[in-house]
Amino acid sequence: MRDSYTETMQAAGVRKALRRPMDRYELSRAFRYAMSGREDAAVGGVAALIDDEYRAFGHVSLTKYAVAIPGAAILRHIDSQRVVNPQSYQTTVSGSGAELVENTFRPDLFIDALRSRSVVMSLGAQSAGGLQGDVQIPRMLTTSSGYWVTTSGSNPVVSGAITESEGTFDASPLIVAPAQVGALGKISRQLLLQGGELVDQVIANDVAQVLGTAIDIAVIAGPGTGGQPTGITALAGVGTTSGTSFSYATSIAAPQAVANANAIINRRALGWALPPAMAGKLAQIAKGAGFVLDGNADGGLINGHRALASTNVPAATAIFGDWSQALILSWGDDANIEIEFNPYSLFGTGDVVYRAILSCNVAIRHPLSFNIVGSIT
Repeated sequence: MRDSYTETMQAAGVRKALRRPMDRYELSRAFRYAMSGREDAAVGGVAALIDDEYRAFGHVSLTKYAVAIPGAAILRHIDSQRVVNPQSYQTTVSGSGAELVENTFRPDLFIDALRSRSVVMSLGAQSAGGLQGDVQIPRMLTTSSGYWVTTSGSNPVVSGAITESEGTFDASPLIVAPAQVGALGKISRQLLLQGGELVDQVIANDVAQVLGTAIDIAVIAGPGTGGQPTGITALAGVGTTSGTSFSYATSIAAPQAVANANAIINRRALGWALPPAMAGKLAQIAKGAGFVLDGNADGGLINGHRALASTNVPAATAIFGDWSQALILSWGDDANIEIEFNPYSLFGTGDVVYRAILSCNVAIRHPLSFNIVGSIT
């Protein structure tokens, strides 16, 4: 997903004069517009305008109860550091009479669900969007060779011929087709009608965090079955190191294996991913005057490389790698997320069921760019 309204709107072809209103984009109004079958533009406001612009430039939905949402409209609430100012006074009441005290609405103190930490993008995984057909990624197996030219006889001006050499390519290039990841959620009609920053934040968090966590798990440990991508731990060709009696030497062996395979492509994307329990364990294993992991159960540094902890990583496992070689691909136009509603399933309660779907997949360009330290004890 794009990280700014301007980039998203430029990619969609939205006219420049219409980009400024993006700051007033409300997810709750987009939801209500879709619930109306995209017939009540007044309810949708800016969301209806943006949805119309996407459709004018080729976006197609399968039903009328779907709305195209810019990725920036989701990311705005995930990355926002803004705090809604509370009222200027507070009242504390003890004993009787509590019924007479007005409630103070504090959206800045909203209690979200506990979620696992997504780490692959933070470590340097790459993303590419706007794809249409299946993606074929050629992969070079061997390179051509350099050749030192000798002089011919006693005449230093006359040189010998360069020996010809050619690089070779994988006969079976990496072909990636779109897979589907979705989230099915429910929101009360009352909350949706109230609108406001809190409602938008709830929707954005739920959609982005659920899909983001699913993609994070797919990159790390996708099994390649049941419609799921093939992640690092299930991919043939990924290097392995035994984690039994994990020591400082073990923390050197994994990066060394990647380096020996000439599989470090981007040194800035080198790092470790491990579960919190393993991070805590490594933070207690002595390394001379210090510890194998300079940090705590949330992560830190291992031999100068970043280490991020997440429950998305399988237990008793740590993964070292050049994370730029993990590629997250998404298909469709730049309205990456489409939300569709079932207006009938909860007719009796008035609550709204929505479904968010993203067409994406994972590709690991060089398996040897990763090394799995398993069975950590």
